[in-house]
Amino acid sequence: MGMIEVFLSCPTSANVVGQADGGHFRMTFRRELEEFYRHQRHEGCTASEVHELCQKYPVGLPPEYCDFLIVAGRHAGAFLLGTDYTYGQLDDLQEYARSLLEQNAVAGLPDQSFVVAVHQGYQFYFLNNGRVMFYMEGAEDFVEKASSFAEFFRFVVRSK
Repeated sequence: MGMIEVFLSCPTSANVVGQADGGHFRMTFRRELEEFYRHQRHEGCTASEVHELCQKYPVGLPPEYCDFLIVAGRHAGAFLLGTDYTYGQLDDLQEYARSLLEQNAVAGLPDQSFVVAVHQGYQFYFLNNGRVMFYMEGAEDFVEKASSFAEFFRFVVRSK
């Protein structure tokens, strides 16, 4: 199954792929990822793995996050060093974030959320309605870090 087939069959992203502007944006970000990783060690997920993830977590994973997984979901070079974010860790990250919130007496993740990274065990990033949100141990609420995964990726890359 090819990348386009995965996104067309994945109910979480089919609507975005069907839009001309959204599809153009996605392909632009996909090219940006490929260019960024052209000279870096990286390893992506298979299209089948991304499809399975969309089925397992029907929260509306943004297509640009799915593109990131396809390009570098198993190893992403210098991106987020010291942070757990890889495909093989995603199930554990969901549970870890819930546990951290419970320990800090925070109500829990908003509906339709998906944890994409945990840093050093005391903070994490999650997707919610396309936005990248952030929580740090001891905080009472979440903070929006970026309006999209693409914006978040660009911010992290520029800050290195």
